[in-house]
Amino acid sequence: MNTPEQLFSLADRENLERVYLTVPVDNGEVTNPQALARFITNAHERGIAVWAVVGDRRDVMPESLPALTGRANAYRYYNRYFPGNASLDGLQLDIEPYLLPGFTLDQPHWRERYVTTVAAVHELLAGELPLDLVMPVWWGDHPDWSNQLLEKLTWPDLSVTIMNYRTDTDRLHTGGLPFLDWGEAHGTRVHMALEYGALADEQRKHFFPAANQGQLWLFDLGEHQVLVLLDDNYAGLPGRAWQLGFESEFSASTLTFNGNREALDTAAEVLSRQWSAWSSFAGIAIHGIDSLEQDQVNATRQPE
Repeated sequence: MNTPEQLFSLADRENLERVYLTVPVDNGEVTNPQALARFITNAHERGIAVWAVVGDRRDVMPESLPALTGRANAYRYYNRYFPGNASLDGLQLDIEPYLLPGFTLDQPHWRERYVTTVAAVHELLAGELPLDLVMPVWWGDHPDWSNQLLEKLTWPDLSVTIMNYRTDTDRLHTGGLPFLDWGEAHGTRVHMALEYGALADEQRKHFFPAANQGQLWLFDLGEHQVLVLLDDNYAGLPGRAWQLGFESEFSASTLTFNGNREALDTAAEVLSRQWSAWSSFAGIAIHGIDSLEQDQVNATRQPE
């Protein structure tokens, strides 16, 4: 809204065909629609499609659905008032229910909530705006998701973007196959997203079974089992114990190209050739390129 020329400069430099933007909504209407219309018109004149992106892990909750559909409705009405070259090209839902507390206790329940949520938005848009869904790559082969999810998402005007956040080309290629096969069978377009932004390394703790004392305990809670990490070692609790064995560092370099442009370009070129064997493959999206490119621009402006 304030410095669109920065985004256009990035898009021109990177030959981008599409950008995904947060489009604010207030009281059921797009905020400052005239500014959005000018921006989209300028983008279209440069050959750049503009999609609004929304999503929150809580959007799968029934009480959150009215707010989500309200935002989608605001974009639909915006397009009615600003038709043609000033219209949004689509809506992307980036909903990540696996970040909810308790997600692992009943994944089929959250899968159905996800489908219900997406169906409500898709029905609301009614072909006026195409819908894209952001999905993690591990949904492709997970027993509670994979086909159980994908086979319920065979509607028109629907595409998916897979967060295929890895850097090894073999793993990237393999991770995309379940989605490409599904897309091929149902005529659904599939984008593959690679991570280019900065991610922190992770510290991982490794626990081993202990006789009757430990910091990590497994308890039975009704039909479920719950792991509880305590603040210290405890003994004699009604469960099974594990003690900390060692800690290790998980490198983020396995997930993100982290500004390594040469590695990103090489991987994208190889993968594009491989994935193009599927008619469902719609291209590669890059996450984080805007933040890193801006950091580099800012760095060049710093005095010596």
